[in-house]
Amino acid sequence: MIPLTLSVVFDSMFDMNPQVSGPIVHPVTGALTAAFDGLGAVRDAALFGMSDDELESAIEGCHGVRARAFDTELALVAEADGRDLGRRLGAASRETMAGRTLRGACRGAGRQGVHPSGGGNP
Repeated sequence: MIPLTLSVVFDSMFDMNPQVSGPIVHPVTGALTAAFDGLGAVRDAALFGMSDDELESAIEGCHGVRARAFDTELALVAEADGRDLGRRLGAASRETMAGRTLRGACRGAGRQGVHPSGGGNP
């Protein structure tokens, strides 16, 4: 008999068990989706129930999240530049592509925001 762990690995490798194998998501996409969904849940929470100290800490935490998100965006833009992604997608440049992306994000922004998958809220 094959040990369970080996069986699970085998089934996953050969896509034999749909319960074990699911769509593979890149860690960046997964993290962005989780952050987006998590922040959406925070936004919908009953903020009035927070103490003053919790509120102050949450505001400071938002500044940290914003800085981390900006740092991540810069890394993604650098990768796009390195791949010449804007031109390969038919834009005149990466800046043009980023402008289109940003305009689309601004149109879909507001309370709902734009889901990291590129579409509206799931």
